[in-house]
Amino acid sequence: MARLGGIHLGGTKNISPNQTFNSGVGFFLASNSEISKLYSLNCRSNESFPLVTEIEKTFSFFDETPPLSIENNETFSLDDGMWEVEVKKDHKSIVARCPHSLSPGQILKYGFEACQKALDLISVIHKKNMILKDPGTSHILLFKEKNKYILREVSMVDLAISFEVSVTKMDKNGNIVPEPVQPEPEWLPAFRYYRLSQSTNDLYEAYRNLYLGFESLLNEIHTKSKEGEGKWLKDALYSINKKINLSEYVPSERMENPVDFIFKNQYISTRCPLFHAKDKVILPHALLNPEQVSTEYRRLIEIWHAIVSRYFNVSPSGGLVTDQGFKALMGGMFDNGFTFQVTDDPTPLSPDDSVVSPLNHPVISLNDIEFKKDHALCQVMLAGNLEGTGLKKIELIHRIGLLKEGLITEEFIDDGLFLEGVDRMEINQTIRLINKNKPKTEF
Repeated sequence: MARLGGIHLGGTKNISPNQTFNSGVGFFLASNSEISKLYSLNCRSNESFPLVTEIEKTFSFFDETPPLSIENNETFSLDDGMWEVEVKKDHKSIVARCPHSLSPGQILKYGFEACQKALDLISVIHKKNMILKDPGTSHILLFKEKNKYILREVSMVDLAISFEVSVTKMDKNGNIVPEPVQPEPEWLPAFRYYRLSQSTNDLYEAYRNLYLGFESLLNEIHTKSKEGEGKWLKDALYSINKKINLSEYVPSERMENPVDFIFKNQYISTRCPLFHAKDKVILPHALLNPEQVSTEYRRLIEIWHAIVSRYFNVSPSGGLVTDQGFKALMGGMFDNGFTFQVTDDPTPLSPDDSVVSPLNHPVISLNDIEFKKDHALCQVMLAGNLEGTGLKKIELIHRIGLLKEGLITEEFIDDGLFLEGVDRMEINQTIRLINKNKPKTEF
């Protein structure tokens, strides 16, 4: 069974003869766990509030999420599902696992929620406060596909770029023409939400405040009357689309109406699950894929700044690298190939590293690779796969290196990733453009 250190993820080797875990996700903690705990989660939606029974071993949570579709056409819902969440003392990982065969997106979404609830209990009961480190961009997935167990390591590397652009105007005689003094923009309520969004380290809180600021801006332009919220939002987006080309904020491979795309991804898929309480409170970090929230935050903040620049006299600061320019740069680097290498070398990462294994441990290369240039806005993905004979050579992974005429990036798994019971290993590393002159988008 695949595991992170001593914590089982899932796979063909069972923890016990009567239990197979076909889905699992491992997240990384900001610091080592001070305790060992195993929680079993039985989900019931017929209660109004969570019940905790046998407090040291079991807790239940309730959700009204529609049933999930499974590969073999059976139906899985949170009413009959069971998750186990485990932490171990001195480990820097937390794992959620489930016997059902779920999709990677479902595993990430529901496993993330299960881990958050376990950490809540640990905080209240044991007074040990732990947080996840970069859950939307760094995790390990174990899932079943066509009767094969696939282990996917997911990570993100930021490429920070900044430069300044200045223009000097001169008259026909060579004299410098001074720039007119631009008036200061007037204060708007949306600016309060923006500041709060940029000041937090919590992705979900950041998105909530940014969206409130987005709605506030739209209301300044297209005042909401008695129409429904959805209709008002679409009408407001169509209004600003006359002055701002919203197609620039839709992935290049998507040909749909930009207003429909923004409405679906920002309002239906992200805003509503975070804001609508109905008959119970929607908790922070509850039942939303963190990758989705992170992606939509980056897209929304681009739209937000385009609106304040076009309508409210807020000039962008400094030069920036465009999505097109960034992807041309990445294409020049990776179109002709690259390599992933893995090793069991436990040496912590160092800025001076020039090889994947400083201790000269055996290194295995993943040469089945793919460069995905249009992965997302200002992002590219590098993917590597390994199965069969090559995979059997790997028992433990601590270090993962990306190479292109030398070592480019490295990842370090503190607890070690053991691949027993896995048929295929995948590495998905995203390189994300960070314009230093632009607002914060990492939480």
